[in-house]
Amino acid sequence: LDVRSGEALWEKEIGSMQNMLLAGDYLFLVSNKNFLYAINKDAGEIAWTKDLREHIFEEDFDMKVFSYEPIMIDGHILLPFSNGLVFKINASTGNIVAKTLLDTGIGSSLIVANQSVIAVSDKADIIVLK
Repeated sequence: LDVRSGEALWEKEIGSMQNMLLAGDYLFLVSNKNFLYAINKDAGEIAWTKDLREHIFEEDFDMKVFSYEPIMIDGHILLPFSNGLVFKINASTGNIVAKTLLDTGIGSSLIVANQSVIAVSDKADIIVLK
């Protein structure tokens, strides 16, 4: 939206329950169908899309898996999932550069403090990632 006039400048029909991440010139958004989008904030053009389903629905996970809000660290998107997966994704290309599976599910979004990434498990344990 144009801040002064309230006029819509562009729109995309992408369903999501999560907040978007604004970093630089791009909005990063995870859809309800587990696609990650990089959208130019000014023009509304999709720079890239990553289908995350093939990376999160493994044989062991017969439950509904959903993401929490992405965060940005050093040009990479960290994206946690309810089943304990955390992806490190190159924000320029959408390529997954690292994938970690925690011993527990994740119960909320990640936060960054003192150069560490902190997660809360689905059992309310604090997990610190370096």
